[in-house]
Amino acid sequence: MEIMSKIIQAVKAHVPLIKFPKRVKWEPSLDFNPAKLTPKIKLPTRTSAPIGNLPDTIEVFRVVPDRFRRRPVDVYELEYIERGGPE
Repeated sequence: MEIMSKIIQAVKAHVPLIKFPKRVKWEPSLDFNPAKLTPKIKLPTRTSAPIGNLPDTIEVFRVVPDRFRRRPVDVYELEYIERGGPE
């Protein structure tokens, strides 16, 4: 029994290392008045012509730099793969 009382005395209460702020439940306001909203700004329409030095999007995907291209697969490598590895 003495051992249990010493263990209970040795165990300290848990102290959290992180403290979170108290959460307040948010309730939306039900007084909605569209007249209070600010008028929306009309955005300019998009043109299909390229702007300045920017190339057309399709052309960007068609022309790929060499460092991003896939290297061609050699016939020997294809046979090696189809064989399932070394003989």
